[in-house]
Amino acid sequence: MRIVDSILIELDQEAQSTRRALERVPTDRLGWKPHQKSMTLGQLALHIAQLPGNIAGFVGRTRAGDAQRVQAGGGNVNPGSVVSSRSES
Repeated sequence: MRIVDSILIELDQEAQSTRRALERVPTDRLGWKPHQKSMTLGQLALHIAQLPGNIAGFVGRTRAGDAQRVQAGGGNVNPGSVVSSRSES
């Protein structure tokens, strides 16, 4: 099994727990902050809700970028290429 496939399976499992947690966020308390320097409960909930999409987008960009480098004659893809490709842009 490829690493990407195992990550996608784990994300699917975590999505169920995340959905249950987000359903329990009281809408009348979205402005509450657990600490003075913290984000509001609504901001924290939004952050958690957006994480799976951000990860999926990251995986998609990485796989597309790796394919382009290999097709361009880049040879084997360096496992650290994700970090270096982000710093170049």
